[in-house]
Amino acid sequence: MTKSCPKCKVAIEKNMGCNHMTCKNCAHQFCWMCMSRWQNHETEGTGCKTLAQMFDEKRKIATQKAEAKCIWMQKFKTIWDPYLIKITEIENKKKDIFEQFEKVVLPQTRLKMKKQARNFCNFIFGNIYFANFPE
Repeated sequence: MTKSCPKCKVAIEKNMGCNHMTCKNCAHQFCWMCMSRWQNHETEGTGCKTLAQMFDEKRKIATQKAEAKCIWMQKFKTIWDPYLIKITEIENKKKDIFEQFEKVVLPQTRLKMKKQARNFCNFIFGNIYFANFPE
């Protein structure tokens, strides 16, 4: 694995060993994991304490973002639920109105249409019937 020296930017390859690195070009000592100066560096067992702190900070930021999203989702739910209830009420009213329409209006319309069709047929067929016979 290759990284650049934080001071002189020369490429340094690490293939084994500890994380305490010394650049052969400028003699800068640094931690391979967090790239900070080794003199100010703290280690925790075999791990880098600075890197662990950086991960902790990133984890805290990610947790805060997740909590903010949860709060937003709760607010959205308080807005969305009444909206869904209203839509359901409208759909139920629409269904009731259509059922009333089928019960009341359609039978009346059918009767009117039957009468109009009968009158039309009587007019057409009556004229044809009388058209075949001379007066």
